Formats: sequence, structure tokens, C-alpha cells
Amino acid sequence: MISIDVTDRQIKIIHGVFNKGKVKVHEAFKQDLRDGLVKNGYIQDIPLVATTINDVLKTNKVKDKEAIVSISSNQIVFKELNVPKAKGEQFNLLVNNQIKQDMGLGDDYNISFTIIGETVDEGGAAMVKVLATACPQRLVDCYINLFAMLGIALRAVNISSSCISRVLLADGRYKDRMPLLVVQIERDFINLNLYDNEQLSFSRYINIDAEDYAEDTDYITEAVAENIFRMAQFYKSRNNGESIREVLFYGDVRDFMSLTNAVSTLGISTNILNVPSSVIGYEKFEFTQFANAVGALYKRNRETEHINLLEAVATKRRTGGNSFKMTLVGTFLLSGLLIGGAFAFLSVVNADYNNRIDKIDEYINNPDTIKKLNEAEQLSLELKNLDAYTKRVKKAETAVTSLPVLNTDVFKKLEEYLDGKTKIINVEFTTGGLTVGCRSKSQTAPADYVKALNDSGYFDNITYGGYTTGGEDDYDTDFSIIVNVKGGEIE
Repeated sequence: MISIDVTDRQIKIIHGVFNKGKVKVHEAFKQDLRDGLVKNGYIQDIPLVATTINDVLKTNKVKDKEAIVSISSNQIVFKELNVPKAKGEQFNLLVNNQIKQDMGLGDDYNISFTIIGETVDEGGAAMVKVLATACPQRLVDCYINLFAMLGIALRAVNISSSCISRVLLADGRYKDRMPLLVVQIERDFINLNLYDNEQLSFSRYINIDAEDYAEDTDYITEAVAENIFRMAQFYKSRNNGESIREVLFYGDVRDFMSLTNAVSTLGISTNILNVPSSVIGYEKFEFTQFANAVGALYKRNRETEHINLLEAVATKRRTGGNSFKMTLVGTFLLSGLLIGGAFAFLSVVNADYNNRIDKIDEYINNPDTIKKLNEAEQLSLELKNLDAYTKRVKKAETAVTSLPVLNTDVFKKLEEYLDGKTKIINVEFTTGGLTVGCRSKSQTAPADYVKALNDSGYFDNITYGGYTTGGEDDYDTDFSIIVNVKGGEIE
């Protein structure tokens, strides 16, 4: 089997096989790509990339005609979902519909997912916890067309986070070191994967560029440290202040010491991703650079890992790309069967049952009846939403009347740690504490301001969720933080 990890600047190829629980690597090759051939995961020149791969395989006399590919792109969306229990394609349809509805996605996305646990909803109903990914169809099509041109049978298209997960979870040494963060480092992007309770719980892909860091020659280290800090704050905010225990680096880890020094201020230990004992032949190549390609060779758990995007393509074709209509039609068919069964039972005691069934069927299928049923269902949904809204308003009213008043001392403290690159736009109370909206001149200033507040000794429980850009003046970076005055008192 040929396993290929494609990024915008390199192609990494593993020639190996998975057998009896182990990955045996025969050979490993790496080929740089010319700028512009691949952009954000999309292949811009399929014939030229195919020629590049073919030359590598021919030069090294690799004759296998089956392949797996690992891809990365910031166009791939990750979302944790709670989905009602179901079986087979019905469950797939539920996951597809829910992530598309939640994220506002169309049918031009392919959905893959991993089952990560079970939970219950507010009503106590059993739910399945899923980490789903939505990948643009045209991104998958790039690789289908690429391997068709190569004359190689493409067996799987996997997202890189799924591949590295199989490497990490195959190594029992990491079970007791969670929660931990696994960070892939490349010259043009970093990929952060958060693991907790022996499973992947969050993934984020970030493009990086020296221009975003004032042409700093050490921009990679700065970008890595900044995003690890954000992820640490994100994890704390979701887990009652609990901290990430360890960071594992892989990819381009030549500057491991500078990376370690940059992260040391967060109080998190760092290490390089180790080779699992289940990998044979690792001495032939640099494992940290080929970890995704190695991970793609592991056999997946078909019960929990629905991660092959080619299967998503096949499912979409079987369902005609319109799962919602299929579900709706299925619901009406089931309703029809139930109604037909009920009247069949009544026919035992009624001599003219055929006539009655015809009349009732005619009534049910009447456009006016269908319209009234839809209106009744919509009214029921609106009543539920109105009831939920009324409850939220009452809670909000109670919360507002209990809010304290911000005094000038706290505001002065917030301004004291501004460095000239950041200004405060607004300050308000929320359920989490004091929410401070800010605007900065650079993308590094938000993290600097958060660190200054954190070191001040005046504020604690600081939550920072990242920034957005797009302003028209020098202050083009918006962000917000949630803080509490130390001791928990804001008067």
C-alpha cells in the first residue's frame, strides 16, 4: 500500500503495509512542491502533481497500485455533535443533516465523523457524542482525479487529524498523560489536536505566514506559542479550570528547544511525538515528518470511525445527494403504513372497509389536509420555542437585576496594562464575569494583553477565545476576553 500525505509545500510518501496489528514500513520518500501547485489543500495543477508523484514512485521502483491519501486544509470544518441513537445509514443521515444545519452548509460538503462517547439530552434521552468533519466535495474530487490520472486505485481519503489520532491512540503510553495537545508544525501551517479521555476531542488547522508576525525570522515559534496559549485557555474554560498536561510536537521540530522555551511560561511540559511500538522499520526515516502517512495505514474501527471521505461520496451518490428529502419521504411512508395497518384491523369488523380506506386515503393525500398538518406542526414548534424563550427571558431578568456596578478602579486596572497597540471598545457584565471587548493594531497584541492581565495579580479566571480581523484602519484585529477580579468580587 502507498500512503501519501499532501501539504501545500511537500508530498510525503510511505510504502508499507498493515498486518497483524503492526505497520511495516518498507520505504519513505519526500518531495518538495513548487509554490502554487497546491493551495490550502486544493490541487491547482493535477497533471503536474501527478507527474511529480509518478516520478518519485518510478525512481524508487514502487509498483503498488493501491493508495491512501491524507489531506489538510482550513476549509475543513470540525464540530462536536450530540445525535440521537440510530443504526446504519439512518445515523449517517442524522449526522449529515445536523452538522449541515448547525454550520449552514450545503450539499457540496462531504461529512465524516468519529463516535467519541455517549450522553443524554435535557429530557434524559440517550444521545451519541460525535466529532464530525465537513470537507468540501471539490477538495475530495481533486484527489479522486489525481489518482485516476496516476492509474492507482484510491482506497481512502482521510483528514490528517484522523491519521495522527490512530498513531497516538495506538500507543498506550499516552493514556495516563491526557489531556494532551498534539501539534503538527510546518512552515506554512500548524495543526492542533486535543485529546482527552483517550479520544480526539477538538481539532484546529491554522495557516501561518511570516507577514503576520512582522517578518519575524522565528515566526513559527511565535505562532505555535500563541495558538497553544489560546487552546490552553479554551480547554480551561470548558473544563472548570483544568489544564492541558502536555504538548507533543511533530512535523518540522528542528527548533524543539525554542518551542519548549516559548511554551514553558504556560506551565505545560513538552515532548516530541514518539514512534509507537507497533511501527516496524522506523529507523529508515524521520518518523515525526511522516507520522500522518504512517497513521493512515492503521486499520480503523469501522464501528466508531467513519472517517473515509470516499465512503461519504458513495453514500451521497446512493442517496441522490438529498438526505433530507429521503428522510421526509421515509417518514410519510412509515405514517402511511401505520394508518393502513390500523384500518386493516378495523376491516375485520366492518364489511365496507375497502370503501372507508379509499375515502380516508383520499382525505390524507388531499393537498388541503397536508397543508393543515404542516401548519399544525409549525404552530406546535413555535409554541415550544416561545415557551423556551419566555423561560430564558425570566432567567435573564433575574440575572440583570442581580448584576453589580462596575467602578472606576477596575476600569483603570484594565487600561493600565494596555501597551499602545490595543484599545478597549466596551465593557459589560455577563454570566461568566466581566466581558471586555478590545481592538488591536496587530495579531500578536491580543495574546500580549491577555498575558499582561494574567500576570498582573489583580485579575484571574481569564478566558480568551481568539481574534478576528477585517477593520479598515490600523486597529484591524477584534477580540474579547472574560475576566474576574481576584477574589471573585467586582463591586
